[in-house]
Amino acid sequence: MIEVEWSLADDYFLRGFAYHDGTIEEFRYGSVLEGCSKRRDLLLDVANLQNETVHLRFSGVEVLRVTELWEGSIVNTISAARLSDAAVTHLPVQEFWRSLQSNEAGIRNMVSRFGGHLVVVVTGSYGCEFSLLCEGLRVSKTPLPSPT
Repeated sequence: MIEVEWSLADDYFLRGFAYHDGTIEEFRYGSVLEGCSKRRDLLLDVANLQNETVHLRFSGVEVLRVTELWEGSIVNTISAARLSDAAVTHLPVQEFWRSLQSNEAGIRNMVSRFGGHLVVVVTGSYGCEFSLLCEGLRVSKTPLPSPT
């Protein structure tokens, strides 16, 4: 597995690895024990068009909202913004708040509690979409086996 350095682009898309038109191979959400504490993580594996599997680990998930998802969903975009940087102005964050039906007081409360967290919105072909609020993201990739 190769660690990938990712970044947030000016257009709010994640950069540093290929995912567009990739197929979701695994979507796993669950609790992870760290010493005496527990956190929720989302593991997402995407088989991309460069013959790699990209592994995204969203750690410390506070909110997860799945609109639509099915086996073999195709990834179109992965948008992200730091909550504190983008309280109401970035499109991914606006969609996130709209999906939670948050009012202005609720938004201010979330920003004060989770300002450094990432808001991530994953969209796919044919309506697939999910969004989350998480502490961090680690990305790695592995080459897919060559066909013989």
